[in-house]
Amino acid sequence: MGQVLAVLRNLLGNGTPTMQISTVDSEILNRRRLSSTGQTTLKSYSWSNRLNTINPDDYKHIGLESRTIVHQPGSIKGHQFIIERCRNCNIFLFDWTDSITILDCTGCAIFVGPCKGSTFVRNCDDCTILVLCQQFRTRDCRRISVHLCCSTKPIIENTVAAKFACLQVSYGELEGQMAQAGLSPFNNNWTNVHDFTPNNGEGGTSHNFSLITDELATAKVGLNDPEVIGETDLLASFDPSISLVPFTTGNGPASDPGEVLHDRKSCNPTATLKFPFFRICRTVW
Repeated sequence: MGQVLAVLRNLLGNGTPTMQISTVDSEILNRRRLSSTGQTTLKSYSWSNRLNTINPDDYKHIGLESRTIVHQPGSIKGHQFIIERCRNCNIFLFDWTDSITILDCTGCAIFVGPCKGSTFVRNCDDCTILVLCQQFRTRDCRRISVHLCCSTKPIIENTVAAKFACLQVSYGELEGQMAQAGLSPFNNNWTNVHDFTPNNGEGGTSHNFSLITDELATAKVGLNDPEVIGETDLLASFDPSISLVPFTTGNGPASDPGEVLHDRKSCNPTATLKFPFFRICRTVW
């Protein structure tokens, strides 16, 4: 009798794992069945969604001619931006960016909203650039006019006949955009230009650039003029009396306070500032 009970115990003990295995197998099969019928969803990751929605072409302008383009607040949202090989264009970026690259442009007026990183300008001629940024640098440029709010010392290299002025600008979203880009309107080193390739004059002063100390220099660019923007409302003011960026002056190779920036057509440094902007087609983003 004892031997019979021992055999029964062994049989019952060996049967338990079989029941557990069959249960696990049925659960796996059930999960596969639910997945195949669409009753379960795959986990979604933020980076995969972002890759599906970003179009790099939305953050670049290449090879444009005689165009006026306005990017409204909220249209860039901290992405990198490229402007390349544009001619006689007016380009306005009223949003914050991560970094800006401007290459091989001629005769353009470019406004760049708060830039978290660097603004790099290379091989550009007769352009007017208005920008708020962490770092500003040029290379191989000629006769550019820069209205600047920069957290660090601007740097020029192989650049001649450059003129710098204190940017004066205000629009509704600007203060919030500067906070997103980590910039302060009260930290502006626009006068502290460092020239890597100086053409030194008396006292070691570089002849490759000069500073414009006219408080109305930005306003005189005329970006709000109808011949520049047509019927487009920029919703921005370049009036120094309401500018978010305080007007400042500093030590450097300053020009006469009454001098205005060069006219990009005549390239006469004492000419009246009235840029011959071109407007054939307007695009609002």
